[in-house]
Amino acid sequence: GKSRGEIELALHWWFNPELQPEFFDKPEDEDGYPLREPNQLNVAVVQARGLPAVDRPITGGGGGSSDPFISIICGSETEEKTEIKKKQLDPVWNQKFHISIEDPAEVVRFKVFDKGTLTNTLMGVVEVPLLELHDKHTERGWHTICSNQEEAAEKTAAHLKMLRRTGVAASRPSSKGSDAGGGAEVGFVDDGEVTKEGEGTDADELETKQDDGEGGGAEEGAMVPMQEEMGGLGDMGDGEDGGGAVMKVTAWDDGKDEGEPFDTGPNGQLELAFKWVFNPELAPTYFENDDGHPEREVNELRVAVIQARGLPIMDRKLFGSGGSSDPMAILKVGKSSKHKLKTKVIYKNLSPKWFEEFSFPLTYDEGLFAEYLDVIVMDWDLTSNDFIGCSRIPLEPLGEDRHLEHKWFNLGNEEGMVGATSKRGKIELAVRWQYNPDLDPENQNGSKYAWEVNGLSGAERRKQILKKCNNKWGLTEGSVDLTLRRIAIDKENAHLIGALLTLDDLSLVKIDLREAGLCPESITAVAK
Repeated sequence: GKSRGEIELALHWWFNPELQPEFFDKPEDEDGYPLREPNQLNVAVVQARGLPAVDRPITGGGGGSSDPFISIICGSETEEKTEIKKKQLDPVWNQKFHISIEDPAEVVRFKVFDKGTLTNTLMGVVEVPLLELHDKHTERGWHTICSNQEEAAEKTAAHLKMLRRTGVAASRPSSKGSDAGGGAEVGFVDDGEVTKEGEGTDADELETKQDDGEGGGAEEGAMVPMQEEMGGLGDMGDGEDGGGAVMKVTAWDDGKDEGEPFDTGPNGQLELAFKWVFNPELAPTYFENDDGHPEREVNELRVAVIQARGLPIMDRKLFGSGGSSDPMAILKVGKSSKHKLKTKVIYKNLSPKWFEEFSFPLTYDEGLFAEYLDVIVMDWDLTSNDFIGCSRIPLEPLGEDRHLEHKWFNLGNEEGMVGATSKRGKIELAVRWQYNPDLDPENQNGSKYAWEVNGLSGAERRKQILKKCNNKWGLTEGSVDLTLRRIAIDKENAHLIGALLTLDDLSLVKIDLREAGLCPESITAVAK
């Protein structure tokens, strides 16, 4: 036929590690805590293939492209997002994320969106149950993208049903190379059959074949003439048109037999890598040591505000659905505004992590008077903050045995009440009421007694003094035999005796200060 001219090419076939990065396979990726339950999911969004074209040409016809990105969702809130890849249907991200998650019943969702000018278009959903990752192995593979969340949920439910029936997590291939749930094999065409490199037909027997185009896949049927000894490819033999062989690249889907070309389906596929590990930074210990003074009354309430999850959206988007919140936590002992502290604001986050510790100087009497600790989660705003939820913790049980209360607390209404349909989220707290010698009046100037708290009214002060008398000696305001002759005088009792002397209309049958061993001037000085 008519000559169409010639073109000179130079090819060099080599390994580019950036095209096949490894994720979570190195020794340093092991958490080093084989007996600890995992609490951090390491995720790598590797790439996608065969995505549908959402942005069609204005002039009509075929073609088009998309601007894809991935939202990683755990529970009800978006945790992370990938970069936006402009005008790509086979985007490569190779992005890693670290998500705090502890519940093995959780399902992680990957929503594929096309970035739009005003709103984003959902292209599909992939769901991955964490149950299979509980043994901390590395999982890497291709996942078929479902059309919507309902379809993905049905697929996940069927998969979990299979796992429950078998009683074990499904085994997965190695994360190395193309064995990780699909990939690509490079082979040579020989009589219409694909022969992997190093197998079957010798190089000098290879023929140039025309692909029949069956099987689908973006790379299926691609023919590349390979010149003799070019770029280190080796001796490929001579054909009758000047030599050369045909290299064919065929990719296989996860679960298919080798040699069967992959079909990405209408929504494409997403390659992901996972490793669920234990991160000690996400599980710090708080207040685990005893105070060492069981004979002394508690005087310090210690609180750690660790993290929250499942918070509701308070700041809605102007266009479209979704939104976020700017949570902060306020700690309040009783109704008094004196004992009130707050955390920093975590902006645009429905699963905030504070890891902040607080200390309230609080005697046992003050705690009994206050009755409870409120931890109130608010959504911060420039004008006024919006209430999200409250956890109310009774103080008296904490003061009785000084135990550590470290757990997830449900967020309820303003009184801490949690209804059956309440969806305010949860907050992780660690609370312990202990004795701190640095706050003991015997070791410092000033007093921390309940009746000397700033801001108390006269009636409240009187109530605190008489409550202390009742707790220490079983004496009440109505006692007719309130005598200090039988009360051992020490410094703490002296403070209380001095406080009693300041009360009006209190009938004291007899006060023999000489027998008590304390002169009136000393008691008055202590009372001041």
